[in-house]
Amino acid sequence: MATRTPVATEAFTFSNGNLSSGDWTQLNQWDGAVKIYTNRFGTDNGVKCPARWNGTGTFTNDQYALCKIYGAASFGLSQVGVIVRASADTHTGVDGTDYYFAAINDNGGTNSQAVLGKVVNGTRTDILTSDSRVWAAGDVLALEAEGTVLRVYQNATLIYSTTDASLTTGKPGIFAYAPSSSTALVGDDWEGGNLTAGGSSIAPLAAYYRMLRSA
Repeated sequence: MATRTPVATEAFTFSNGNLSSGDWTQLNQWDGAVKIYTNRFGTDNGVKCPARWNGTGTFTNDQYALCKIYGAASFGLSQVGVIVRASADTHTGVDGTDYYFAAINDNGGTNSQAVLGKVVNGTRTDILTSDSRVWAAGDVLALEAEGTVLRVYQNATLIYSTTDASLTTGKPGIFAYAPSSSTALVGDDWEGGNLTAGGSSIAPLAAYYRMLRSA
């Protein structure tokens, strides 16, 4: 377990349309863009769209990202979530940008599916998935990368833990995918920060509990 130290937060209080804040870099990996919908983030591009934090703050290689999840389960395979260790490469196309991601997949309205995966030189690999876990509006999805260990949380519950050595450095951010013209799932109240060894990964995080209280 590790202690989380917040470095950056975002409430997405921007005008609707492409996320264009100077604190964010659109990675445009599949020729798409993260979009803002009533102060929440998602996309309607029909492609997988990552963006990484570009504002103030310094991130170590051991880092985390979290956000709240919202949206109706009505569009198959719509996803929204967070990324860590994302590279700065903004090459348009399917090659270049690397990152780990954790996302919630509405799975066609039948159940909620948490997905953990990676993108390396444009190739996406899903590492772990779950078809049975139920996610409610306002639940917090968190992804940690500590050394080669990757951990995914639903609120205070650790739901995945595995190892992968593909990516070692970069910055945290957000991820969205919608295969239709309407966004099913959206995210809000993002936080990114650093991990330090020892202590609890959940209990000391005041921002985490503050987000739950404001749901």
